[in-house]
Amino acid sequence: MLRSFRALATVSSAHVSSRGFIANHQARQFSVIRVNFENLKSKEKDLQSKGNQHGGNTSLRELTNKVLACNPPNMQRIDELIDQKASDMTIANITALLFRCSKKRIQLTNDHLEVLIHYLQERNELLRNSQASNLLYSCRSLKNHEKHALQLVNTIAVKLLKSTDGPFTAQDVGISLYGLQHFSNSSTEMKSLFRILILKVISCEESLNPQEFCNALFGLKHMNANSSEMRRLLSFFSEQLPHIENSFTGQGLATAICGLENMDTDVHEVRLVMRYALVALTYSLTLHRFPLPSCFLYSCLIRYMVIYLQTHFVFHSCIILLLFLRSCVCRPL
Repeated sequence: MLRSFRALATVSSAHVSSRGFIANHQARQFSVIRVNFENLKSKEKDLQSKGNQHGGNTSLRELTNKVLACNPPNMQRIDELIDQKASDMTIANITALLFRCSKKRIQLTNDHLEVLIHYLQERNELLRNSQASNLLYSCRSLKNHEKHALQLVNTIAVKLLKSTDGPFTAQDVGISLYGLQHFSNSSTEMKSLFRILILKVISCEESLNPQEFCNALFGLKHMNANSSEMRRLLSFFSEQLPHIENSFTGQGLATAICGLENMDTDVHEVRLVMRYALVALTYSLTLHRFPLPSCFLYSCLIRYMVIYLQTHFVFHSCIILLLFLRSCVCRPL
């Protein structure tokens, strides 16, 4: 009888201890789940804050993408987007909208440009390098909006001055300068921009590829080489050319040629870029690297040769002329 009681007591105590163990185990599991849940919430907040900093308001970004995805573009929906949502847009949202409109060659009205530039000026966020280059690229579609284009340029210059980002990447260099193709560098706004932009460009640690180089040089086609900033920029290009002079296509060289047409050939830096570009042109003609001839390509080549003759590169110009004639004979127009 006593043994049975002892056995029952042992079983009861074991049952109680097992229940206590289970309860403790469950409590530990719940605490682990709670900690994991709190960690997930904190990570989600971090991602949201990073998204707002780099990508802007996510819902607005998705709405902008949806509105601009229409082909042909629905101008009524674009008008509604700007009228109703511009006040909620971050720098990233405004940049994405202007960049996408420029890529799709959508012409915004003066009123819409004024609204977007106004909110861009009001935002206290820091301007990222990629955002600055995309905004400068969007200036290419503002040829008929000179007043607002210069306002946008001035806003970018002010915000770039406060930027904590380092040098531009090679892609940023090509995109930003390409967007300035309709501007001269004689206005006050452009002078202010170039004083800041040149520091970002010439400190670029990457080598430009042929497309980035040609796009950047093409963007200078309405500018002169009289300022010290422009001469520093041309020196940067002349340092980049030897690394890529054997990789150009004819169309790329033709694009780059246009960037030099407004520059004084007596300026040393201009002549230096021309000298390296001449080597690249000679190499491309020798190997027949050009695509099938086009009026644009050949008109640019003729203009290029005239420039070289004017700059007394007589020997090189004669070589180019002979190779050019050979190209014309081998590939009939």
